[in-house]
Order: sequence, then structure tokens, then C-alpha cells
Amino acid sequence: MKKLHILSPSDTSGANANLWQDYWVKKDLEREFASLGYTIVSNNGDIDLFLFGTWSPHERFLSAPYKFMWFFSHPRLLTEPKWMSFQKQFRHIWTVSKKLTLEPSFFSVPVSLLIGGTSKTYSPPSKDPEYDIVLMGNASKPRRVSIMKELIKKKKYKIMIAGGGWNKKLTTEELDRITYVPYFPNEQYSEFYNKGKVTFFAGHPDMLEYGMVPPRVYDIYACSDCLCMCELNAGLKEISKYITNFVYDDELICKIDYYIQNRDESLTISQKVREAVYGNTLKIVAAEMNKEIKQCHP
Repeated sequence: MKKLHILSPSDTSGANANLWQDYWVKKDLEREFASLGYTIVSNNGDIDLFLFGTWSPHERFLSAPYKFMWFFSHPRLLTEPKWMSFQKQFRHIWTVSKKLTLEPSFFSVPVSLLIGGTSKTYSPPSKDPEYDIVLMGNASKPRRVSIMKELIKKKKYKIMIAGGGWNKKLTTEELDRITYVPYFPNEQYSEFYNKGKVTFFAGHPDMLEYGMVPPRVYDIYACSDCLCMCELNAGLKEISKYITNFVYDDELICKIDYYIQNRDESLTISQKVREAVYGNTLKIVAAEMNKEIKQCHP
């Protein structure tokens, strides 16, 4: 059996690794590759698969004779001087950004589009949503915080937030107006998102520029009826034309109001996007990677 070592940005986070989304992408991919006959190892593999989003210390653990990369976050790293020499060691690079595949100056090895993915499955809600708005994610993104502060300020929404740091970004008065939990288990995504009618996602500026859609967007639609509105991103159309997007904060708030009031329409959109998302599962991602790996390492 081929020994596969998957590396991800959360590998050095210790006990907090499971707070990071890439941790769960790695775990799910390990399961999918194991089902394809690979032996999953934590070092000294025949094959390294790097889920790229950070540099050190991961680069020093790339030791396998056959190396592959899935580039799915933080494309700003492409502009750093070390990128061109670093990428040469990989047999193939997959990316979730169509724009990157059209910019060959960044690569001297084969690169192809591979969007995805999720391993979540749909769980119908057992009751009507308890909240108007739910949000999972930490408070490290300024726009995410500013939007939430504006929503709380309106005093008309029932809101639940799960994620680290909000107790430091929101005032005591703001926290008193919402339900806040620092952490919600990954295994209970469906339960969390089915608690709300709508949610929103505002990503990193460089990921928006290059059309990189994070796995959480796939997860939300795969597992729940919650309508996720996303900051405008060229990569969204690669998933589904039905994903509701926004550019300005006021635009988002107007759409939140509309879809809270028009629940049937939001449920229809969620179902259409869910059907599209199931065409980009991590099972499919692993199968596509396996085809390329077998060509390089029969």
C-alpha cells in the first residue's frame, strides 16, 4: 500500500488544532484516501499532500519522494520571494482558484482547478429555527465584527454566535443581546446551522481577489437549511449560480431582512445550492487527486 502523509496549517496548533477548519478537511481527506487503499501516516510517507495555506514549519516536514499540493487559501503567499523555488518540488498543484490556473507565471509545475469540498451530509431540522441569524467563526476578521455589531445595534434580530474572541470584540451590552458560545463541535454543524434562518460569510481579501471559496461555505449548504450569504467572490459561480452574495454591508442587511421574511424562497435556494455542493465533496476531491497521483506514482 502507498503511504500518504497529509500536512495542513493546523498541524502545529497542538490541542487547539480542532478549532481550525483545515484540521477537519485533513481528517476527512485522510478517511477518503484510506478508503482508496492508502495507508495514512504522520511522517515518512511515499507521498506528501500539502494543504497549503502557510509556510513554516510545515515545509521542513515535506520529505516524501512524491509531493503534491492543494492550494486552497491565502494566495497572497504567491507574491513572496520564496514561492517560485518552493513550488518546484511538487509533482502537481491543485487549486480552488480558477484565476490562478490562468496565471501560469506563478507556477513551473502542472497546475489544475480542483474545487471543493465537504464531507457533511444533510440533516433536516427537527423544529423551526430558533434564531434569525447564526454565525460560526472567530472574531479575528474586522469586517465580520463590524457587520455583526451593526446587526446587534438594530435590536431586531435574534442572534447566536459560536467562535473564539467575540467576548473581547463585543461590549457587555452587545453580548447581553445575543447567545454566545466560544466553541461548537464540528460534528454538530447541522444542529448549529439549523438553529438559524440565515448566516453570512466574509472572507480574507486575498481569497476574494482570487476566487477561493472556503470549505465552510460548502459545509453550511451541505448540512443544513440555513441560507449562507457570501461576500462577492468569483469562485462562487464555480459552485452554483444560486448562491446569494453581497458587496456592501447595507446590501447584506437588506438581504438578511428579505430572506428572514421569505423563508420558502430561502429554503429553495439552499436546496439548489446543496445539490450543487454534493458534486464537489471531499470524496470526489480525493478521487480526482488519486488519478493524478497514480500517473506519477503507479
